[in-house]
Amino acid sequence: MNDLNTVLIEGRLVRDPDLRTFATGQMCRFSIACARFYFDKDKRWVQDTSFLSVEVWGAAAKVCSDVLKKGRSVRVVGRIRQRTWKDNMEKNREYICIIAEHIEFKPEKKNDAAFPESPTKMDSAMTERLRQEEAANAEEAIAYANEEPEEVKVEETETQLNSDAEEEEKEEQGKEEEPF
Repeated sequence: MNDLNTVLIEGRLVRDPDLRTFATGQMCRFSIACARFYFDKDKRWVQDTSFLSVEVWGAAAKVCSDVLKKGRSVRVVGRIRQRTWKDNMEKNREYICIIAEHIEFKPEKKNDAAFPESPTKMDSAMTERLRQEEAANAEEAIAYANEEPEEVKVEETETQLNSDAEEEEKEEQGKEEEPF
């Protein structure tokens, strides 16, 4: 049985894709910058970006080569693949990439607010709203954690179950006594 190896990423191409043709078919390789924005412990807006290699094989490789360009937003569903080898100096090397199984081309927009190029370009009202939501969620979590759990009265539940069972027995006895 296969282990689970599925990844979903969304980001922007850092350069134009590279299409290569082999005897077995075509392969398109490109890199995606996948940005994550969050507030650190000092309430500063921080950007954490990962650069990931993606390979597309088969007929989709040609389509990606034709449609995708540097800066275009894309969503990729695929699997992680690791290749290891020894170079000429007998040093162990490795290459990790995502083998795409499904690709969605995101709409081209000049000012895409969903993926700001830098935190300073974000609208200050949006930043403030995010801070307020984060604070409200934290306060709600603290309030929930401080609540005392409700007591469950087991006796009432057992009594109710017993009375329900007695009613069912009476109904069945009544049905047996009725003539057809």
